[in-house]
Amino acid sequence: MENYENEIQYRPIVIDKSILDILQKEELGYGLLALYVFYYYTAIWQKTNQPHATIPFVAKGLHASTAKVRKWKRRLIELNLIKEVNACRKGIESRQQFIQVMYYHSPLLNKFPAMLVSGRAENHKANAYSKSNKTNKNLSYEINKNLSHGVFSKNNSFKIKTKPSFETKIAQILNDTITIGGKITRKVSLKRWSSEIRKLRTTDTITKNRIRAVVNWYRIHIMDKYVPQIYKTTDFREKFIRIEDAMKRDIPEKTITEVSPEAKKVINRISYLSWPKGSSKDLPIIVEQSLNAYKPFHNQYRLFLRQIKTKEKIVSEPIKRFSKYLMVELCEPIPFIEGWMKRISNNITGWEEWNGSLFSMSFNPQSKMFNQLGYKWACDFCGNPTRWNEFLKAMKE
Repeated sequence: MENYENEIQYRPIVIDKSILDILQKEELGYGLLALYVFYYYTAIWQKTNQPHATIPFVAKGLHASTAKVRKWKRRLIELNLIKEVNACRKGIESRQQFIQVMYYHSPLLNKFPAMLVSGRAENHKANAYSKSNKTNKNLSYEINKNLSHGVFSKNNSFKIKTKPSFETKIAQILNDTITIGGKITRKVSLKRWSSEIRKLRTTDTITKNRIRAVVNWYRIHIMDKYVPQIYKTTDFREKFIRIEDAMKRDIPEKTITEVSPEAKKVINRISYLSWPKGSSKDLPIIVEQSLNAYKPFHNQYRLFLRQIKTKEKIVSEPIKRFSKYLMVELCEPIPFIEGWMKRISNNITGWEEWNGSLFSMSFNPQSKMFNQLGYKWACDFCGNPTRWNEFLKAMKE
């Protein structure tokens, strides 16, 4: 019976997770991985951990240019995944250059020196499965645990990841909001954003809760009329009070004291959903406000359909077809608001920076959230999001 363990053709190529973590973060990761695997493959059929592989030989094997191979090789050496070794092979007097393949990798080399293979293997059959290269399970677990909590820089230094600060998180949310809204197309500096937000807290003595509430409201209402716009890093700090005033004008006061039977039906149907940060206590008010805001819009839509049918209003054929298509989406108040509240629950679940207030998310025909929904319906219908704006314009005329 053949000894499969010692036969080269039956040896699998196994790459440690920590190495894949490193290569995945590299800009030229695909090339680095190809070169590393090729060295690994060559090491196995040469029955050593230090294969003899020249640049032209590798370039021919990978069907790549020598310039690319040299670039990939330099980066692998910087990452400490391979090492150039000058040595003499038995029976040959002249020194030749070999590539030492590191089968395991750790940024904490001083603490775990056994993770790297040192020197030319005495046994030419040594490879990733040799005893000298293997590590025990506890050591591998500790290495991977350290790797999963750190990052590698360009010079291969290892840094432990730190939790982003409040200012950094808010800066990232603002950057994403403004970029998506089309206000900024250039690359911005998150450090400058963070610095301005820090000044807002320390110099202007604005609390975290106020900043968080304003940012969460602004990301939803950035496209609304009369909302101050942010175009550069200093704008948020300078216009903070104006944006906060716009938020206060937009958020309705808690003046509802009685909840209608329709609102109670909706609340019973959505009570099982996730409502984090104690927001479930505001459900009766939010549902009642949403119903009161949706009913006039729904009545206007039904009137518009009747006017189209009786030809009191003359609209284009595409608008007519789209209006009929919306009969399923703009349904009766109870099922529509139930679906609206389910969308809100999905949005706030897992949103760590959310301030816990539902009042900015209650239904409003002019809100960004509702218009985004309308754009989606238009895209589903004809692939043209502007059809929604055309529909609203025709309905108001």
